[in-house]
Amino acid sequence: MLECEATEGAPAEEVVRAVTAVLEALWRGGFKAVAACDFEHELPARGGIDRFPYPAPAPDGGAVSSGTGTWWKNLISPGKRKGRNL
Repeated sequence: MLECEATEGAPAEEVVRAVTAVLEALWRGGFKAVAACDFEHELPARGGIDRFPYPAPAPDGGAVSSGTGTWWKNLISPGKRKGRNL
């Protein structure tokens, strides 16, 4: 998890540009990153949400199992970071 906070009075365009640069650098590096902010709609891939869509709920209305589904395994797979302890 990476938490960033803009300095007070920073122009909104510069904040969006900076967060975009961080997200794109993480994606190029093989990391799976998603932004959580008030301006996700202004970021590429809606802040990463479009790159890693959440699965549809189970047909019976139950929750999606995070322990056995491939969605969760794909989200947390180490990718290029293989072999490192996180």
